Amino acid sequence: MIDDWDTPILSNLQQPQVYDALKKVLRDFYAWLRLQPSVKFILITGIMRYSDTLWLLGPDVRDISMEPVVADLLGYTQADLTGKQFAPYINAAAKELGMPQSAVLDKLERYYGGFCFDKHATGKVYCPFAVNMFFSSLDCGSKPEFESYWMESFGAKYALTSYLHDYSLSSQRIMELSEQRLDMSNDSLRAGYYLQDVTFEQILVIGGYFSIKAITDDTAQEECSADRNYRCGITNQDVRNVFFPVLMSYLVSFKNTDGSDLSTAIGQVKSALRQGDIAQLCRSFNEILGYVRDDLFKALASHDQGVAQTPYQVPKPDLEAFYRTVLKLALSSSSILIKDEVANNLWRSDLEATTKDQVYIFALKRLESITEASIDQRLGDGEKQILERMSGNNRPQSELPQTMVVVVISDTYRQICAWCRFKVQHTALGLVVVDRHKELVAY
Repeated sequence: MIDDWDTPILSNLQQPQVYDALKKVLRDFYAWLRLQPSVKFILITGIMRYSDTLWLLGPDVRDISMEPVVADLLGYTQADLTGKQFAPYINAAAKELGMPQSAVLDKLERYYGGFCFDKHATGKVYCPFAVNMFFSSLDCGSKPEFESYWMESFGAKYALTSYLHDYSLSSQRIMELSEQRLDMSNDSLRAGYYLQDVTFEQILVIGGYFSIKAITDDTAQEECSADRNYRCGITNQDVRNVFFPVLMSYLVSFKNTDGSDLSTAIGQVKSALRQGDIAQLCRSFNEILGYVRDDLFKALASHDQGVAQTPYQVPKPDLEAFYRTVLKLALSSSSILIKDEVANNLWRSDLEATTKDQVYIFALKRLESITEASIDQRLGDGEKQILERMSGNNRPQSELPQTMVVVVISDTYRQICAWCRFKVQHTALGLVVVDRHKELVAY
């Protein structure tokens, strides 16, 4: 068995001369290996099959990457985690963490599950390396921690950041990736690649950053897997903890180096939410908005040009969605669970952020003309929207207390200009706003 056969060349995609030299070494090695009479069977694992590496092509080579019969060959299944082999470890982890065993299993799935190598999109497995690392601390008498073991083990953040330095992502594509809207054809997942033709999206899926979630509705009835398309999304929290900061870096032209003012502002946004300090969150987020690439804003702002707007008119949604994406990427961390456009039977909230002791429901509102009246109008619009659509919704009540936050963003200055925070009480007469606080924001 040869594991991660393509690591040497995958690490040098941006260095064609090194890539070519390594390709020659590997070509000679595999040509020699295939001629050995004593070799009956070789299992090779890796990320990609490159069309310009001919040693992995031929009638004696079979690609089993998405065959259901081997879909769980290189990962733990749910049955493995709930079986007798892991039972002592699950029990010990639950005691150390002060959590029910069911909660430990749920969090293990969220952090390390979700990998899919099945053309029918049914078989899901856990990353064995990450699971093993999580439980290994128990053997040392330590409390296990949910960390990004797999992503950090091979420098995924550095690899993705390096690739994006020379790759262009549109603002629309950034929003789609952050919202896990990525469809891939069967051919794009299984075909051989030439170095110059590899796309960022292909690297994400084939590299395990994104995984197959389902077969798309329009191809779900296709009997031949070659005719199917797949809906792909971020594999798990382990990946998200690395991937979202990389997207954030791209948004700000990679200026968020350790110790920089921007890096500090990103840390302060997260810290402010955990402390419930919405004023500080808005100030720090404004600092981040000042660093966001101008070309990404201009591409979206062009959709609004040519249409006269009244001071209270609601602008088109594309730029609002982009603001939401930036806020989501800035807030995302291992201690803050972020969900955007969370739906019930009446509406979709713009963004929901859950800390260990609070759920924050955000409504983002854009504003073109800044006046006291227009700001109050947009704050009122957000509050009314939340109240109307919370009444009679079919969503289960959260076990944590909820705080509603309306944020008004000026398109002219690309800054938050006002916010309000409130809570909602359910009474016999309906929903009642309590603990309401409003502030303007200096920008």
